[in-house]
Amino acid sequence: MLAQLLQELDEVEGLVRERQTTSVHIRFTEMTALLSTLIADSLMKLGDLRRSAVWYETARFDRATGASRGIVRRPRSGNCARCR
Repeated sequence: MLAQLLQELDEVEGLVRERQTTSVHIRFTEMTALLSTLIADSLMKLGDLRRSAVWYETARFDRATGASRGIVRRPRSGNCARCR
């Protein structure tokens, strides 16, 4: 599952590098935030808390750069106290 999420993230990042309208770029940022959160969740389940915390930070950064309210809540609720 983790490999599939990383592959999806690579695909989204490739699309982000292309010229996009603002609304499309914001949507890609939302997708990056969501995929980063799912990767962090997967790493946490595997017991890799250090790398999980790094991915949660990535999700927070993407969330802060234009994600919608629904995406904003996910990284916060997915974060565990041990990952801080």
